Amino acid sequence: MLHTPVQQSWIAYRKNQGQRPRLRLFCIAYAGGSASAYRNWHKFLPGVDVCPIQLPGRENRLQEQVFTRLPQLLEPLAKGILPLLDIPFAFFGHSMGALISFELAHFVQSHYGYTPAHLFFSACRAPQLSRTDLPVLHHLNDKEFISGVRRLGECKKRSYKIRK
Repeated sequence: MLHTPVQQSWIAYRKNQGQRPRLRLFCIAYAGGSASAYRNWHKFLPGVDVCPIQLPGRENRLQEQVFTRLPQLLEPLAKGILPLLDIPFAFFGHSMGALISFELAHFVQSHYGYTPAHLFFSACRAPQLSRTDLPVLHHLNDKEFISGVRRLGECKKRSYKIRK
């Protein structure tokens, strides 16, 4: 059992904490996003203690120094949530939050011996997959750029028209 107090600044709010939850879900938003992205998740996850993580430089932590390197974020964040790892827990991350969640899960396991029950990620490529297969498009002229985007197959045809 952990006796260290939770650093409240890391967890924005908790709505389902009154009952004994079966799982604690830590949620980390996309780059520039904040914990409020998860403000209603508790309504859809009864029995889950949804813990949206608020990174420094966001919303109520706007005045705090932001972390510009992931390795420097991991230890203080892990220490901040450590008291909440007393029941089965999971991480959910979206986009950049997925990368942070993945690294945080590894850090918590390797440094403190706690292994998440689940890892959930969205809008992020698996870390072992290379990004070298994606073409670099930002430097191309309009015609070449549109051709490159078409090859990716991500946009509808009407999106390809360039407005002047």
